Amino acid sequence: MGIAIAFLATGVFFAGFFGAKALFDKEKPMGASEGGLMRLAFLQQGDVWIAEHDGSRIVEEKRITWMGGCRSPAWSADGRRVIFVSSGDSILEASEQGNTRYLLTANEWRDFLSERITNTISFEKHDLADLAVSRDDRYLFFAVRREKDDGGGLLARKDLQTGTIETLPVPGHRFAISPNGDLLVTAWEKVDEVEGRRSALFLYRTPYQDTGRRIGGDDLSLGAFSHDGDRIAAFQENSSTFYIFDLEGNVMKTYDLGALRPMDRPSFTPDGENLVFTAPDENGRFGLYSVLLKDGDANKLREDVTSASWSPVIYTETLARSWREAEKGEGQRFIAYERGGDIYLYDLDADVESKLVADGTAIDPYISQDQSKVIYVSFKDGLVFKETQGSSSPPLRKGQIYEAEVASGKVRKLVDMPEANCYSPCYSPDGRHIAFARETFSKDEGEGLYVFDVQLCLMDKETGRWEVLTESTNGWEWRGFENLSFTGDGKQLYYIDQGEGIVEAKTISLIDKEKRKNPKSLDEEKGIPYTYAIAFSRDGQFLAAEHGRFSPQGERVLIMDLKSGKSSAPAGLQEFARKPQNVTSFSPDGRFLLFGLSVHTEVEAKNVREEDIYVVSVDGKEKRKIAVGRNPTF
Repeated sequence: MGIAIAFLATGVFFAGFFGAKALFDKEKPMGASEGGLMRLAFLQQGDVWIAEHDGSRIVEEKRITWMGGCRSPAWSADGRRVIFVSSGDSILEASEQGNTRYLLTANEWRDFLSERITNTISFEKHDLADLAVSRDDRYLFFAVRREKDDGGGLLARKDLQTGTIETLPVPGHRFAISPNGDLLVTAWEKVDEVEGRRSALFLYRTPYQDTGRRIGGDDLSLGAFSHDGDRIAAFQENSSTFYIFDLEGNVMKTYDLGALRPMDRPSFTPDGENLVFTAPDENGRFGLYSVLLKDGDANKLREDVTSASWSPVIYTETLARSWREAEKGEGQRFIAYERGGDIYLYDLDADVESKLVADGTAIDPYISQDQSKVIYVSFKDGLVFKETQGSSSPPLRKGQIYEAEVASGKVRKLVDMPEANCYSPCYSPDGRHIAFARETFSKDEGEGLYVFDVQLCLMDKETGRWEVLTESTNGWEWRGFENLSFTGDGKQLYYIDQGEGIVEAKTISLIDKEKRKNPKSLDEEKGIPYTYAIAFSRDGQFLAAEHGRFSPQGERVLIMDLKSGKSSAPAGLQEFARKPQNVTSFSPDGRFLLFGLSVHTEVEAKNVREEDIYVVSVDGKEKRKIAVGRNPTF
């Protein structure tokens, strides 16, 4: 048996994509029907998640919004979509795969409301409270409440087929809806001039033509129907007491939650055995709690949750299957990056960060296209260039290349060249070869100067054989080859050649050894001046480049179609130009790019540059921060 959960979590594009903590990890099952699955929507720090529970543990979880500021999650009648209020006071619908669409815009309901305001209160002082979709998915019900009200907002519904909106003849500012359309409404009752008013619950049977039936006593404010529509749960305002009523308003059972004071609407599990709610603890920190209705035991399920809603459906198919089906053809799920000398993976589907390699000295991670391995540079061997000891603080180190398996975390040394510093490794598309830069360093005793030599190398992982691709660069000034990238067909290697006064993108043939002697300049070949960062789409058709460093026109992020020769500079990408970290790679489907932004000064002070890592759509219209680190790669 299982439970799936949708909830809201902090909207940073990858904080990492930060994952949810495990929910419902209790020995006591939650009570799903045997063999069935239950899903719960809840809010955590402003974004919607879905997760699934088998009665004793989480079997799958997924974040489905990335906008922050969301509230009031509820479910569609078929239990496949979550509806919610956005920070801009619009109502949206999100699918299990995270696709969203508008059901009601803020302008729609405000225009509707402005026609009905008869007092001096501005409609800008109104906001949306509860929402629900009718059983046939035709009507969207919503509540509008006022910041200062003399009777408590209004209830309305939108016909999702015709687009028309109408006010319901029911006074109130909060509501719940039963499967057959009955409304449980929270409304204010005026007591007298001394006591003022109090909240009360009223049941209105569809089609809402009769006077509402009062449910329970005074100060009941938050109510919910069971999914069969036969019972009502209600909390007493500012109290630990809650009740279960029948539809006649008779109390079936009373519960005491001790120190807990529920602050949002309760929700029944679809099997009716449990009730969940949110409440602050003694430190004011909100959490998600569950009550087993047969004995009244309350368990804390999760921290940092502010609202929750169970789906009305018990499922026979897991979310994992539907998510994985949707992910087919999408390619890689992970982003690899370095932070604090360790290598991390970010699972974009589960929104979970994990440490793959605890090294302490690692840099330059690169993930294989089949997402099974990550190569990186490590200085853990403690190798240094002896020539720099005593003259450099600290002495120049020699990096070696290692490979880690994603599934097991097993690490092996891939390139062992103790005489050289190896860096900027990358995989070929088929994963058999790696390319990397190899740097040696010596001292010219006659001149008393240091001599640098850097070369590009290609290594066959299966045989261990390697070859030098470029001529020697022996010189007294430092020279570096960085940002290595294979083309989609694996026949060419692009790289950035940089040094004193040099920032140039070049391409070298991996097939024709004669052509290797004269690597082509991308600046000349493609007309992209002063290129200093490049990334190729997996199919080899598109090139993303940051270019213009030192140029009079300034720096830009450019997207070029290599087949047509056409290029564009989307406005949404330009905030990532002229930043310390460059564009690094395309997502497997070619729709997104990775960038770094906003150097963390507290880390910079320690001489370690770490940045906010963003995933940004190629057109620049979507962006999301996922993690803090360096050198991210799809």
